[in-house]
Amino acid sequence: MAAHVARRARPDPDVTRSKWWLLADVAAIVPLLVLLAFSGYLVLHEYRIARNPMIATAIVVQRLESDRRGEHHFDLHYRFVSASGGEYDGWIAASREIFERTSVGDPIEVRYAGDAPEYREVTSDTRGPLFNVFAVGGAVTVLLPVVALGWVGVRRLRSDLRRG
Repeated sequence: MAAHVARRARPDPDVTRSKWWLLADVAAIVPLLVLLAFSGYLVLHEYRIARNPMIATAIVVQRLESDRRGEHHFDLHYRFVSASGGEYDGWIAASREIFERTSVGDPIEVRYAGDAPEYREVTSDTRGPLFNVFAVGGAVTVLLPVVALGWVGVRRLRSDLRRG
């Protein structure tokens, strides 16, 4: 009789590959979930304001110009009184052009939630003219790859789970 020599089984290359794909799936899905959570926070903030919107005129009480890591920043500190009589204040970043033409005591418009004035936003133009273009372009640049990777990752994860 021939002697049988026991051999160790080689690992299946598909199993090893699927572990790496699972890691890639998680790496694609986690940023998407973080982005969705942040977007949800922003939507909730806007919803609170839109549910009971009030408009107030705020007064600029301080101008602050600073350098952070070699970048110039311009901030305006404002204060307003809500319809209920409470006094609220906040900070808003401004473009250089807006900062230079704004003085302490100048009015700016604030939209806030009537039932919760801590939910507020400055509606006066405090950004430069290209801010919206760059904001939309930046959002598309970030969202498109994250959504694409998330979609590919979810499809791959579903197919791996179906195969068992």
